[in-house]
Formats: sequence, C-alpha cells, structure tokens
Amino acid sequence: MPAKRKSAKRPVGVDREDRTLDSHRLIFETSPQGIIIAGPEGQMLEANPAALRILGLSLEQLQGMTNFDPHWRTVHEDGSPFPPEEHPMTRALRSGQAVGPEVMGVRYGAGDDTRWLEVSARPLFRPGETRAAHVMATFADITERKEIELRLRASQGLLERAEVVAQLGHFQVDMAAGQVQASEGAARIYGLAGNA
Repeated sequence: MPAKRKSAKRPVGVDREDRTLDSHRLIFETSPQGIIIAGPEGQMLEANPAALRILGLSLEQLQGMTNFDPHWRTVHEDGSPFPPEEHPMTRALRSGQAVGPEVMGVRYGAGDDTRWLEVSARPLFRPGETRAAHVMATFADITERKEIELRLRASQGLLERAEVVAQLGHFQVDMAAGQVQASEGAARIYGLAGNA
C-alpha cells in the first residue's frame, strides 16, 4: 500500500484574508462614490477612479496634495469660503471622529466650474494606536442636484415677485395633513399670518 501524501496546507485564514482584501479592492475600484485615502498629515495617497473622474484630476496630480494646496478653492453652500482647516478630512484627522456628510463646493485651478460634493470622512487607526494613521474621505457628486435647487429657488423668487407686482397669491393644500399654506401674496391679500 502506497504511503499517503500530505497535502500542503495554507495557514488558516489566508484564503479568507486574501478574499477580504480582494473584496475591499473591488469595492474601492468600482464604487460610484469618490474615495480618497490620505496620510496622517492629510497628504492624499490613493484615490479611486470615481474620485479622479469627479475631481477631474489624475492620480499623479492628486497624490501628495493636501486640503491646504492653493489650487483648491472650496465654498459652503451659501458661497462663503470653506477654509481647509474646516474640511471633513482635516477635522476627522484632528478629532479622531467621523465627520459628515457635509456639502461643499470644490474648484481646482483657475476654472470657475464648481463641483458640489457631499463629503464624509472617517479616521483610520492602527491596532492599539489613538492617533489616526490615515483618513478615508468618501464623496458623491451632487452638482446636478444643486443646480436644480438653484433653478427652483430662482423660479420661486420670480413667482413671488410676480405675485407682488400683480397683487396675486396662491394656496397650497396638503389633504393628508389637513393643512393649507398661503403664499406671501395670499397672506397679504387676505390678512393672514402665512398659514390658513
């Protein structure tokens, strides 16, 4: 009877660990959300294809940059400056806490084209350490949604001005809630406080 051959066994957990790493890499590369990994000083190390597409930059351009790079111009939703020390990534590194989601407008370089992003950031720690070793920022491009909101606000402003000029008003009725909402024009015409 021939002797049994011993099969070479891989250490327990290696296959599972490899599959986990492969899964994480697949999620990183195929996510429709932008993902950036930055180092402990905020220097950008890695970005997925969605992040590069959204920001309009190559990985070579992005690597090594920080939020403090003078080519970045960021604003709050109201148009006021969004200083680099207030960015979600910077705050997550500094505080060791997750930050966001927050909306910020981003411009890179001399262009006037603002990309509106909804950004979250999470610090990443090595086992046993209390200072973040890295930070991961995830963001979605909400530019189209913001442009629709701006057009809607402008349209609503035109309607309100037209009602004032024409001395008209309108009511909105919510049957389910049993509420009637009067426009400023209707409230003025009928002497209401805004709600009927």
